[in-house]
Amino acid sequence: MMHWAAKYIGHPYKEGGRGTDGVDCWGLLCLVYHQEFHIELPEIPGITATAVLAFHSALEKEVLCDWEESDWPFDGCAVAMSQKEAIHHVGLWADADGGKIIHSWKQQKVIADTPRLLALKGIKTVRYYRHSLWTQRQEVA
Repeated sequence: MMHWAAKYIGHPYKEGGRGTDGVDCWGLLCLVYHQEFHIELPEIPGITATAVLAFHSALEKEVLCDWEESDWPFDGCAVAMSQKEAIHHVGLWADADGGKIIHSWKQQKVIADTPRLLALKGIKTVRYYRHSLWTQRQEVA
């Protein structure tokens, strides 16, 4: 059986995109959580790939309150990333192929990177999160 993440690799990038025609990093997280895990994430007006830093405090208040940080990644968890201190990029952990982070990065199609490859791209902080609606044994559709 093919891993759920495989169908998102190569998905087109679209600034502010939230659907099948294209996604930015937050849009990918919203799309996957909707399609695979049946969890609706909030749409925050103005939160796009390039605007996350400017809206960091709003993002924390409206979004992070629904998430609990996890010490270790698990299949489907949200991944928050940063090149500096403030989180500015998100993706998802996929247990396939030894573990990779799928994400929509800098106007590229959705890709899968290992944490090591992300470090080579300048990502210094990687944090893993479980959504409050995530069940102990989340079933993939």
